[in-house]
Amino acid sequence: MARVPVWMSHFHRLHLRSLGAAAAIASCITLALTDGTFAACLPVADNSPNPPPGTTVTCSGATNDQHGTDGYGTGNQNGIVINIGSGASVTGSAASGLNVGGATIANSGSIIGATNSIFSQNDVTVTNNVGASIAGTALSGVGSNLGSVTVVNSGTISASANVGVFGFVNATVVNNAGGIITGDLGVNSGYSGSGMSPMPATSSALHTASLPTASASSPTARVV
Repeated sequence: MARVPVWMSHFHRLHLRSLGAAAAIASCITLALTDGTFAACLPVADNSPNPPPGTTVTCSGATNDQHGTDGYGTGNQNGIVINIGSGASVTGSAASGLNVGGATIANSGSIIGATNSIFSQNDVTVTNNVGASIAGTALSGVGSNLGSVTVVNSGTISASANVGVFGFVNATVVNNAGGIITGDLGVNSGYSGSGMSPMPATSSALHTASLPTASASSPTARVV
């Protein structure tokens, strides 16, 4: 029986090692893609909380459930800026598209949430550019749990079953010509009936009048 030359035996072992290394690299890449390491919104958020205030987050491509069932954010990121580029999308399949503590958001793509599209614990400022969309299903398009909402809209903001824009304290909206805000209520502020100052369910074009408020002390929702 012929003996295998030593050089061929070494080559065979090296070939097997190369295959093993390639498989390990492929496994690492797959893991990284599934755990959000190379997700489309960077830097990645976590509960520590990161990213810290002053950070600019950039979203490009498709971001789906980067943090559990939220598209981006863990609900405690404050003082950050989030830029969603043209053609980019951020989707939360069972929760919010964006879930933050407080942020300034510029959207040129699409943000989609099964509950809220954009949900903030505190104050949030949103610029929705021409051709961009913000869509919430069960709750609001843009909503603040405890703070105020400021929106400049030139695109589309929708809530299938609730309020297009909601602010617990105040909701101020500049809805530019061509901008559309839809929901059971277009814009609303405050939970109590006495504090509600709703905008019509479908709002488009440029609004110049402030909405009336129930009393001087009640939360206000206005379109300017």
